[in-house]
Order: sequence, then C-alpha cells, then structure tokens
Amino acid sequence: MKDMADGRGFGAALPREGKSLGGQAPARKPKLRPLIALWPYAARYRGHIVAACAALVVASLATLAVPVAVRRMIDFGFSAERVALIDQYFAVMIAVVGVLAAASALRYYFVTILGERVVADLRAAVFAHLTLLSAAFFDAAKTGGQNGVINMRDRIEAIGGTLAIDSWPDHGTVVSGRVPMTDAGRPDEAASI
Repeated sequence: MKDMADGRGFGAALPREGKSLGGQAPARKPKLRPLIALWPYAARYRGHIVAACAALVVASLATLAVPVAVRRMIDFGFSAERVALIDQYFAVMIAVVGVLAAASALRYYFVTILGERVVADLRAAVFAHLTLLSAAFFDAAKTGGQNGVINMRDRIEAIGGTLAIDSWPDHGTVVSGRVPMTDAGRPDEAASI
C-alpha cells in the first residue's frame, strides 16, 4: 500500500499534464493536407487506385469471412450427423484463405507500383523545372561554407517556395520544403518535398 500512497503505484507511469512517458513532448498529429498536391500525379493512375481499392475490399471481406468459416466448421463440421461435410468446410476455409492471400498480394502490388510511379513522375517534374531555370539562378546561389540551410532556404525562396525547419531537443529535426511545380506548362499547386 505504501507504493500507491507515495505516487509510485499503479498510476505512477501514466502521463500527466500533456507530457508523455519520460517527460517527452507529446507527438504531433500528422497533417495530411500537403498530400493533396500529389493528386495530379496520382490521378494519372486511376486504374491502379481503383484496383488497389478493390483488392482492399476483397481482402477485408475475406478477413471478415475467416471467423465465420471457422465457426461454421466447428459448429456443424464436427457433429455426428454431418461428419461427412468436414472436408467441404475445410475446402471452403482453404478457399477463403486463398482469396485473402491473393487479394492482399494484389493490393500490395498495386499500391507499390502506384507509389513508385508517382515518385518517378514527381522526380521528372522537379528535374524538368530545374532545367527550365536560367543559368543566372545557379550562378547567383551561394555554395560552400557552413550555410547549407541558408542556401537551401534562399534557393527555394528564389523560385517562390518556402522552407520550414522544426527541431525538438532529443527528438530530431524535420526539414520540409514547398516548391511550385508545373506540369506541361500548366501551373499546379505547390508540391511538398
């Protein structure tokens, strides 16, 4: 009882007043809004998106069917009257697991291919944008020394972008840059890198 009375009992390890365990700052909620800028690149592969979603739905339904198949196999397959049906129940169970495996594999394939193609298109767009910049941009930009972040900020701001640096002691640093992107001469929303 002494452990609980002096605050080192059951609730001693719980976070208090907005701090997590160990006195660390609470984790920030991730913002998904910057991902909207990737939609023009992902929209080129609508068929892959639809196929990945369809495979996800099939895998989810197969996952939900597994407990039902097991329950029916146990409830009806092991009764004396229906002992001959046990083979059929196991065959159905194996078919459900096979559908689950195939749908999961297809979902993984389509999501992976989609991600790789979007990243490749984004890299091509960045390269195309860099090749459109005048030589004066590269000549005016400073290099060397211990001012890499300053150079990075100046270069990103020179093309109309923004640079944000968030740093937390003992937790690391996040550097995010937003640069305006164009696709085939059409201005587009800023893409985050």
